[in-house]
Amino acid sequence: MNTSCCTNPIRINTLLIKNRIVFPAMCTKYAAPDGGVTERMLRYYEERAKGGAGLVTIEATSVDPTGNSFSRGLSIANDARLPGLTDLARRVKRHGARISIQLQHGGRAALPQFSGHAVPLVSAIPGVTPYDNSVILSEEEIARLVECWGKAAIRAREAGFNAVEIHGAHGYLISQFLSPYTNRRTDGYGGSLENRMRFALEVCRKVRESVGPDFPVTYRMSAVEGLPGGTTLEDSVALAKRLVADGIDALHVSVGLRETNFMVSPPACVEKGWNAPLSRAVRDGIEAAVPVIVAGRVADEQTAQGIIDRGDADMVAMGRALIADPFLPAKVAAGEAGDIIRCVGCNEGCVAGSARGTGVGCALNPLSGAEGKYDLDPVASPKKVAVIGGGPAGMQAALAARFRGHTVDLYEKSDRLGGLLNVACKPPHKEDLGHVTGWFERQLKRAG
Repeated sequence: MNTSCCTNPIRINTLLIKNRIVFPAMCTKYAAPDGGVTERMLRYYEERAKGGAGLVTIEATSVDPTGNSFSRGLSIANDARLPGLTDLARRVKRHGARISIQLQHGGRAALPQFSGHAVPLVSAIPGVTPYDNSVILSEEEIARLVECWGKAAIRAREAGFNAVEIHGAHGYLISQFLSPYTNRRTDGYGGSLENRMRFALEVCRKVRESVGPDFPVTYRMSAVEGLPGGTTLEDSVALAKRLVADGIDALHVSVGLRETNFMVSPPACVEKGWNAPLSRAVRDGIEAAVPVIVAGRVADEQTAQGIIDRGDADMVAMGRALIADPFLPAKVAAGEAGDIIRCVGCNEGCVAGSARGTGVGCALNPLSGAEGKYDLDPVASPKKVAVIGGGPAGMQAALAARFRGHTVDLYEKSDRLGGLLNVACKPPHKEDLGHVTGWFERQLKRAG
């Protein structure tokens, strides 16, 4: 099954990408405390490149210390970060993927305990923004931050990245200027839609000026914020038109902000590919002038292909799907889709792992986020191993032992494997859990 989303190339500006699958920016909490690249991060992103994603986008990366939003957030705010970022770009590109980096500033989401600065605000809003240790951005500081994006883009190019993505989504600083929910300014950056778009356009123009006309620059937007008084689809389409006119090379359509974060990584009860109508509206609004990427539960290749075939988007962001199985693109292209570890939308390892600060992982793939951590080579002296219980933990233990060369007997008191998965898959919207047992059974049978 050569699904074309996994095999058909596409071009963003001068950059040729081998397929339509994007591994999008998702904060890992793998960075060093000083914002540097770590070996764990290198291995994690390199694995997604090995697995066949066409474009790998590195997580939200701070362009200035005042915007650091994470306990272990990646930084591109100074030249000291260049060696690690250069290594990261090199290790991803050597597997045939192209690499982008997302340039971000948290604004009201910045954390003073990690940034070392007061929280920078577009506007002070009772009940929304912090009262203490915060400061409203002056026009002089706004101009300085615009320059920070330009300098960060130059560093990205120097480090060997193929593209940069400007983070204008999810309630971070750029989207705070656009949204009437967070922007109550009365100067030239507030009020009308034209004024609220001003900061985004200034950042994009500065980045373009900094990297030149041939270097790909993309923009991630929340098409809607999902709460009263927030950014609307009409606002986003209007911004998209201006961005394209000013030279943005691709648009990446997502949704949500801090107050509606459940929309950003929606659970299994949300329909797969549910943001496709929004990306279609943006794509139609710009008359398909540049490629449009869509994010939002693109959990499998059928959903991805449907989106592309309908013209809802030109590329698909498969974040959690490639956390569960980084080799999904390669397996689909090779006709081995039955071997894919399927994302079930549980958010237990990925979203929850990041929120806990332990780092992104996967409830179904113990190697996700632990690439290179374990010795998986066959043992010199195989043993006979008995595993008691054929639930998901028992099946994983049996498979791991067999993979290392041990002889394994798996004991289960009932007449079928799966344990509580056989019950958990029964409620509405939990059907995907039923695929987990089948995957284990196929792998165990293959392992002998």
